[in-house]
Amino acid sequence: MDESRPAQPARAADRTPAAPRPRIRPEDIELSPEEKKRAASVDTTALNQAKQRPRVRPEDIELSPEEKRRAAGSRYSSSTADPKASSKPSFLGGRGPIVLVVILCILLAVIAFLLFTGRASAFLSSVQPVTVTVAPPVLPTEEQELNGIVIPMVQVGQPTDATAIQASPMSAMVAFTVTGQAANETMVPATYARGAVTMYNRNEQAISLPQGTEFIGYNPQGREVRFTNDIPVTIPPVTTVRQGPQIIITFGEAYIEITARTPGSDSNIEADSITQLVIPGQQPLTVNTGALLLEHGPITGGSEQPIRVVRDIDVQQVLGEVLTGLNNRARQELETELTRQGNGLALEVTTIIPTANDLKAGHGYEQSIIPPIGAAVEPSDPTFSVAAHGHFSALAVPQDQSLQEQLQVAVPNYLASVNQLPDGMVAAINHWQWDGTRITVDGMLLPTGETAGLNAQTRAAIRDALKGKNRDEAEVALKEFQLRGVISSYDLPQNLDTIPTWDFLLDLKVVSPDNPS
Repeated sequence: MDESRPAQPARAADRTPAAPRPRIRPEDIELSPEEKKRAASVDTTALNQAKQRPRVRPEDIELSPEEKRRAAGSRYSSSTADPKASSKPSFLGGRGPIVLVVILCILLAVIAFLLFTGRASAFLSSVQPVTVTVAPPVLPTEEQELNGIVIPMVQVGQPTDATAIQASPMSAMVAFTVTGQAANETMVPATYARGAVTMYNRNEQAISLPQGTEFIGYNPQGREVRFTNDIPVTIPPVTTVRQGPQIIITFGEAYIEITARTPGSDSNIEADSITQLVIPGQQPLTVNTGALLLEHGPITGGSEQPIRVVRDIDVQQVLGEVLTGLNNRARQELETELTRQGNGLALEVTTIIPTANDLKAGHGYEQSIIPPIGAAVEPSDPTFSVAAHGHFSALAVPQDQSLQEQLQVAVPNYLASVNQLPDGMVAAINHWQWDGTRITVDGMLLPTGETAGLNAQTRAAIRDALKGKNRDEAEVALKEFQLRGVISSYDLPQNLDTIPTWDFLLDLKVVSPDNPS
């Protein structure tokens, strides 16, 4: 046969079919301990570098004819392999068993340490779910009075907050005068009773009566009347003269002019009505019973006359007009001052002091009456004047913010800031007053009828105060919330040792204060 001719391919009948290869699954491969160790210690650096290599698409690879034949054979083998075979990478790159063993060892070591140190029970209890029960504060149901609450105040234009009002104090001296007339005539004492007495001295010594010595008698109506001597008088002593068989005794004698201390007809007395003598600095002496004798005739001359005098009833008739005019004048002058300043403020008339009621009660002003009550007026012009003057004060507020509008905001905010506005209550203002230095309000705290509860912020604060605490520490924290009025009651589990630090293990149960169960 010619060797140059190419060999003819064998006929199909001449080929003996090859025996099928046995199918080998990954789980059928048994590795030695050394191989497992090498598989587990794959260099992670090499793996990472492999991940970072550029991706090579199949169509970019140029194969030789021999490689193409082998590849075709591989595809054929793959198509006959077990369809359940997978090329997924093993867990943790073949290191899963080792990692699990390490984690298990760590847990065993932690538990052993806790058991050794006696903290196992605390640890176990800290991972047990815990339920803490609290009740919101009991909301009030009765009204409460607000009396004399001082509200902060700042000058208009100065920085402030919602707890204060903006107002500027102002003041003025105000006077108002009204003329009245003494309408009725009255009888008044006009003249004094005058007269003279004769006194006799039966002592052997002279008796001196200085000016101002009082002579006391009684008028026909039985009322006491006092007279005084106009000039000093000395009563000579008694004298004795012998004339033959007779002895003549002559009493010392003095003539004394006296005048009643008070005018009017009540000072007129009848003859010999004076019974006592009072020398300045000495005890009263009864006359006509000892060494002094006194004689006198009727002492008259006291009288009344009709005149017009200023009476209290006359003043009261014009006093109301005076006070009304004073109050109106004060408002006018305060408003005039604001207009003059031109600062855009408005007079808060409800703060003017003294108020009209104060004036009617006689407070906050002074008055003068000319001529005074009881004095006579000229018959041709029986008039008098009543003048009143006082120091007035008030508040000026922004024209677009009345005092009432400001107080509606400031009062509840201020009460809340000083813990005087309990939950479930609202403030209602019914009166306010400016006293010249501060503004005070009166009113009521009214229950809203709302149901008590705890907001999310309060719940979070309670949780934060309890997490990680033992039973005693938790008791202290809850009692503090109770004292502050945040909660009304609380309940801790009986077997509680330590409260967990994880939120999902701490259940804060809020119950009604009326039904804590």
